[in-house]
Amino acid sequence: MKYLVVFFLTFNVFALKAIIKVLEAPIYHKEDTNSIVLQNVRKGSVIYVNGNSLRDLKRTQDREFIQTFTRDGRVGFIESRYIKVIYENLRELTSSIAIKEDPTDYILQEPVPSNYPFETYINRKASFSFFFQPVTKNAYDYIQNQVKESSNPSAAIELSLRRRGNFDLTDRYYHGFMISFQTSGNEFQFADEIFSEESHIRVGFGSNISYAFYKRRMFQVESHLKIQANYHRAVVTIEDLSDDGLNYEEQKIFSGFSFQSNISLAFRHIDFFGSKTMDLIHGPGMIVTLPYSLKTDGFSDESYWSSTEYSSSLSSEFIYNVGISYSF
Repeated sequence: MKYLVVFFLTFNVFALKAIIKVLEAPIYHKEDTNSIVLQNVRKGSVIYVNGNSLRDLKRTQDREFIQTFTRDGRVGFIESRYIKVIYENLRELTSSIAIKEDPTDYILQEPVPSNYPFETYINRKASFSFFFQPVTKNAYDYIQNQVKESSNPSAAIELSLRRRGNFDLTDRYYHGFMISFQTSGNEFQFADEIFSEESHIRVGFGSNISYAFYKRRMFQVESHLKIQANYHRAVVTIEDLSDDGLNYEEQKIFSGFSFQSNISLAFRHIDFFGSKTMDLIHGPGMIVTLPYSLKTDGFSDESYWSSTEYSSSLSSEFIYNVGISYSF
């Protein structure tokens, strides 16, 4: 009986009541938020804390811990910011039962967005890319035999806008459209000091479909399929510098439409520029162009020209693209 009285006197002296003022407060095994959680206590619950620990708060990880007890009597530690101690004196005026921001509140605020949780806010991608490809071998069908040929590598820019499919819940499939602008050039020398220069411009518009078959947090690999129609304009200039050529020079403009498909891979480096919405993209590809024919009007001297058509057969070209992508 004597020991029981001493126990209750000790409990009343050193134990104080406290109210949980956050949604869910964990009681840790040690004064460390990474330690084992012995119990989670809900908001409004009353617990007992060790009064001695209030005089000497233990600060760990820039946080203050108070010794308390779990439901089954084990000793644990709770963060002081999660509770309001009931002193039953004027000291209670120094702390409030309310908390401005509850770090443990995981409940979503109403109303829940209509697209939760199946659609992310970022579901569109815009990209701006540069394409590089080897020398273009297409040329006008000249009458003269070529002595020397010089071709410049082709360069192109492309702007693409895509959005995620409504059926895709994995953020992998995107479809949209693209526009491109491409230039190239060739120079030829023939016998008897006859020269020719060609310049090509292609403006394209088409569809773009992509699928990310490999995804990691900071890197992914996408496959792209593009089908586009091009307005093709070729400027061909023939110049005769021979003595009997009488300084002949004529420039003709051939124009028409061509169709091509582009199959490529894109390596996407996410957050490459320090922004979650700006990525670096690059990768190889293959362009397949269907046969096409460009036309012009007549010539002043038909002895230098074989036809009023500029024809090209089925061709394929290797490309490599480098660009940036913006997600929104």
